[in-house]
Amino acid sequence: MASLFTNAFGFLTSIFLMSWVVWIAFTSSPTERLERTCAPTTWVGKFSTSVAMLADDSERSVGPIRETFVRMNYGCKFTLWRVFYEDDWKRAQAAEQAEREALDARAQRTPDHRPPPRDPRPAGQP
Repeated sequence: MASLFTNAFGFLTSIFLMSWVVWIAFTSSPTERLERTCAPTTWVGKFSTSVAMLADDSERSVGPIRETFVRMNYGCKFTLWRVFYEDDWKRAQAAEQAEREALDARAQRTPDHRPPPRDPRPAGQP
């Protein structure tokens, strides 16, 4: 009986994990991909908060649990962003900075083409 439970539990866990990976893979937005990857943290946090509310409904007991899972969710997203997207972001920022510097340098080299004033004397003087 134990092997049936172990095999069934392992099978269901495998199905869940494969579904989760497919759910993550079939999105085009990197932000949505991060959200979906860290979704189990949110699910466990909501479940834990609900169980804690059953035991004691005060904010004093539920607040720390909720905050712990909010921090864990942020940590998950931050870690994944650094692993997968940070280098691309740094390259894009460096390219934008180089483009801005090139535009500034070009603007400084360009002579001023405005015509000089016709009469250098201030208005109102003869």
